[in-house]
Amino acid sequence: MARRLGLLLVWMLAAGPPMQLHAQTLPDDVSSLPWTFDGGWPFATTRIGSVQIFGGTFKSMARRSHVIGPFGVFDATSAQLMAAEPRLAGGRVKAVVSDGEGGWFLGGYFLVDGTVQYLVRIDAAGRLGPAPVVAGASNIRVGALARSNDTLYIGGTFSSIGGRNRTNAAAIGIRSGNVLPWSPVGVVDAEALHVAGSYVLIGGASRLVRVDGVTGASTGWQPDVVGVSAIAVSGTRVFAGGRFSSADGVARSNFAAFDGATGSLLPLAPDPTYSDINRPRRGSSDETGVLALAVSGSTLYLGGTFELIGGARREGAAAIDFISGTLLPWAPMLVPAVVHSLAASTGQVYVGGEEWRSIRGFAVKVDGTTGAESPAWQPKPGDTVYAMATDGPGVAVGGSFTTYQARGGHGLAAVDMASGRSVAVPFADGNVYALAAVGRTVYFGGQFFEVNRQSRAGLAAFDLDAGLLTAFNPALSFDGNAYFPATVLALAVAGTDLFAGGQFDSVGGQARNSLAAVDLQTGAVRPFAPFFAPVANVRGFAVAGGRVWAWGDKTVDNAGSAFFAVLGAATGATVPTPLPAATYGLVASESGLLYGPSLLSGLQRIDPVTFASQSLGPVGAVISRMAIAADDLAIVEPYYGRSRLLAVDLATGTPLLWSHIAPFDTRVFWSVTPTSVFVSTINSGGVGAGWPTASYERRSGATTPAPVADAGVHVQGDLLTVRWTPSPSGALPTAYRVVVGSRPGASDLVSLPFPRAATGFTTAAPSGAYFLRVVAQVNGVDGPASPDLAFVVGVAGCATPPLNAPALRLTAGAAPTLEWSAPEGVNVTGYELRVGWTPGDDSLLRLAVPASQLALSTAGAPPGIYHVAVVAVSACGMSVPSNDVQVVVVAPGQPAPPANLGAQVTGNDVRVTWTAPGGSVTGYVLESGSAPGLADIVAGFVIGPTPSLAVPGAPQGRYHVRVRALNGALVSAASNEIVIDVP
Repeated sequence: MARRLGLLLVWMLAAGPPMQLHAQTLPDDVSSLPWTFDGGWPFATTRIGSVQIFGGTFKSMARRSHVIGPFGVFDATSAQLMAAEPRLAGGRVKAVVSDGEGGWFLGGYFLVDGTVQYLVRIDAAGRLGPAPVVAGASNIRVGALARSNDTLYIGGTFSSIGGRNRTNAAAIGIRSGNVLPWSPVGVVDAEALHVAGSYVLIGGASRLVRVDGVTGASTGWQPDVVGVSAIAVSGTRVFAGGRFSSADGVARSNFAAFDGATGSLLPLAPDPTYSDINRPRRGSSDETGVLALAVSGSTLYLGGTFELIGGARREGAAAIDFISGTLLPWAPMLVPAVVHSLAASTGQVYVGGEEWRSIRGFAVKVDGTTGAESPAWQPKPGDTVYAMATDGPGVAVGGSFTTYQARGGHGLAAVDMASGRSVAVPFADGNVYALAAVGRTVYFGGQFFEVNRQSRAGLAAFDLDAGLLTAFNPALSFDGNAYFPATVLALAVAGTDLFAGGQFDSVGGQARNSLAAVDLQTGAVRPFAPFFAPVANVRGFAVAGGRVWAWGDKTVDNAGSAFFAVLGAATGATVPTPLPAATYGLVASESGLLYGPSLLSGLQRIDPVTFASQSLGPVGAVISRMAIAADDLAIVEPYYGRSRLLAVDLATGTPLLWSHIAPFDTRVFWSVTPTSVFVSTINSGGVGAGWPTASYERRSGATTPAPVADAGVHVQGDLLTVRWTPSPSGALPTAYRVVVGSRPGASDLVSLPFPRAATGFTTAAPSGAYFLRVVAQVNGVDGPASPDLAFVVGVAGCATPPLNAPALRLTAGAAPTLEWSAPEGVNVTGYELRVGWTPGDDSLLRLAVPASQLALSTAGAPPGIYHVAVVAVSACGMSVPSNDVQVVVVAPGQPAPPANLGAQVTGNDVRVTWTAPGGSVTGYVLESGSAPGLADIVAGFVIGPTPSLAVPGAPQGRYHVRVRALNGALVSAASNEIVIDVP
């Protein structure tokens, strides 16, 4: 034990200086938001009680300890994270291939330690290794990779690699790292590569060609097809997918098959298409196409942006028997789907893509025959997956995400800042740019068509307590365009009216040019009708003194000059004003309106009735935009320094000591509340999320810290990364202690202090099984510790880790009890209970349990629906997670379950009905699974109080369906379960 303690002290001390954030004195100098956003950024925020609501362009949110960058390797069975490199965060992986040595090559765009790279290598432990530098004049891209033994083939748009001239295609020796002589001639854009024996197939903007794998010389095999982005080979057949309408002069929609010897066109023609080219896609591409191909036996899997194949409905994924040409019934639950990647392995197909209803849909594993989704494999990357590959026990997943185990949001999210828990909100099919709270109702505006699959164009509302969409539906439109929705960029409440500004020309069927007022409850349109000519794009406004102060752009494409107008709040009539026409970014405070003139330095305060103005003094920079954080504090963004934020004293207009300075060459998205500033930073190219969203807060009164809001441990080989986030409630910690023990609750190995600015550390660690806690301190006094985090480092000298997961079961009762059995044949040192919102999720809680304890009561848990699994821990590793158990924790006032659940199926249209229980019901929760009792297809889908649901165009498959009743935040037991078969 003494030797182990010495090793552990060396390990902890080797962590070196912890990660630091910028020093400041006004808000906290450490972010206390335990969640970060993925796939976009928050543009607006508001608060109701302790719940912070966010609106933006994001696709999901995840715990800060789950930030991994745009690449992860996940266990093929359990989806446990095996390797990742967070330093790649902000990048984008477009291609991935195994290096044959346990590691991976990634092609795409990466900002590594301030240097842009287009090709990187990750070793088996997830660490960056050496890779040749890809360069070019502009539009550099590595979008295709293929490996043959010790040779890596690289395709894209570039002019050199490793200092050698190579045009769009190159090869390197994997072990030597040397650039090989292989250099095909005339490659315009290598978007797809495939090694076929001694030859390499190259597709892209030029014709599909086959070249020698050693010399690069053309073989004369060159069918006439342009725009190939995916290639697969089986025997003498070559399959090509992409975006094209013909091959060898014969009509072929996005797919063609060729003879591998002669290059002649084969008759196989499934013709993947989209049925209505005028209907908007919910993906990054508006073009129909085949983006991915995979072969298993005689089955060819296709993925892309199609909706029909062979005349039959298939949403983005389909399978055909390429020998008979028969369309197979394989149709995974991917609606709507844009499939970018496919990887077939041992009867399973891994599918990656974007913009799916379920957050786990960015990366799923489905049965290769039935298309049924695997409930056990849920890595849940937070944004689009562009590339997947399998090798041994791992599945490599790459894309534009930065997190895993993410929760769905798509423009809306909410966090209880007291507990750190996420709060259920509706699901919009677009972006949310503006929020306004009235009582417990949240009004939100943005650019969307639907919310929770109900029609809501640009403006909607939901009840925060129930998470349910309200009947509020003003129905905005823009130019009668069903493809491009109306957009709301700003909201403000005045009395019983909700003012909305943005880009629209109709509200509730009445003409309204970019600015309107509606009744808060009914959505009825008010007489307020300003006139802007030409068409305006209202970006913001304030309501004060019976007037609306609006600003924006004179044309919707932002090509015109800025405009500013003061309008009567009753009719919208223009009010003459002495303010300059270029006034921008004006906000309201209790002491008047404030703005930063676009051509002057400083803040101005203006009386909203008399227009009397007062200068508050210089800020030291021209103000681009600003917001009131509190009546004594404003946050401003300097015009010539878009990556910087300043805090300004509103009494004097002078800057305070706090400032947020983002890294060079970045943009900052930010929003404020009276106590918090929320900041997201991206690089100027807009690639990836860059840095997690941070919150900076002012606190007073509390003297004791709360437990850290988020603590996580990630192990890659002997490399250990520990992260934590201070709680958003309680006193701000002045320091932390990291305590490590040999069993849950113990501190017999080490206790090491960290300063208040610490958010984690990374270090090499000795082999062994450990239990770690983070303890927050205030002035040397310990506060509550985090739950134990169980982890295992290394396996040297060990037998095998637990091969069998514990079997988890739920015993019914007033407080259900979770029970499990010990796996045989291994000395278990403890267990880890993993709790989340959906199957496979562990974002809510990871609780270490002693080896002697084989049961845990749910007594005291807050009401809700949870998913729980347990893993066994030994000195040699962890088992895969157990079966998932859904736990419903009830409270007094719980409604009775619905009854008489039934369904009517007409083609692909399904209507589900049930009998409402007695008592008060505010809504229902729908669950659907691939087997009895499972909720692996739909989990926690909240719908309104009507006891029925219509699902038009449901995908083919068998569904096990249940429904639960809601009464506010209380949920009932499940109804009877039915089986629905959709042909």
